[in-house]
Amino acid sequence: MGKAQRQRQAAQVVREQLAAEQRRKRTLIAVGVAVAVLVVGGAIGYGIYQGNKESKVTEPIAATVNYGFQTGNGPVTVDLYVDFMCPACKAFEQTYEQQLQQAAQAGQITLIKHPVAILNRMSQGTDYSTRAGASSVCAANDGKFTEFSTALFAAQPQENTSGLTNGELTDIGKGVGLGDTFANCTNAQTYAAWIDKGTEKASEDGLSGTPYVKINGESVELKDFATALDAAIGAAGGASADPSASTS
Repeated sequence: MGKAQRQRQAAQVVREQLAAEQRRKRTLIAVGVAVAVLVVGGAIGYGIYQGNKESKVTEPIAATVNYGFQTGNGPVTVDLYVDFMCPACKAFEQTYEQQLQQAAQAGQITLIKHPVAILNRMSQGTDYSTRAGASSVCAANDGKFTEFSTALFAAQPQENTSGLTNGELTDIGKGVGLGDTFANCTNAQTYAAWIDKGTEKASEDGLSGTPYVKINGESVELKDFATALDAAIGAAGGASADPSASTS
């Protein structure tokens, strides 16, 4: 099976997962409308309002055009896709985050992080991946995406639990210096639809699981990431991104 075929199949899997999530949400809305019909009149107007609310995608202030948040402006572009419910994403964060931030600050790389939601099914119906991703966008608007993401991974709930509540997400934000604007944004889930749209776009670009990494637009196996990153930086005329590496 060729690479292109594998990417198409992976994208189809993610699209099917997203479609299932959207069908479940539409079912919940339909049930709510039916109950409203029994209780009070005007359920048609309520349904129209809900439909408009569902379809509206609020664009964040700080995002790139490809549903990500940028650090640095170096010649090598690293795209990192993460789901905040994903244990492997937490492990990747703990292993490479400091190195990536140093490379970005040194002007070696442009780091773009993409919060996605492919593990909502692992949070007992609370859509934790979407909620946590949306909360990270709220943090990005206040210039704290990196700090909040690191704190969020440190507090990561186990899979197949309900995840953190919006109140707990707000408390994590307070711990990194975020205030009422962030709290209101998180509680309102202002960017939930944006996260879902970004996940759809990522699936079209080859996302099959998280963490998913691209270097200069090419997907990279996680086991090869460190070597591939150093090679790309070297080819661009920079020194190794590994702070433990030395030259003689």
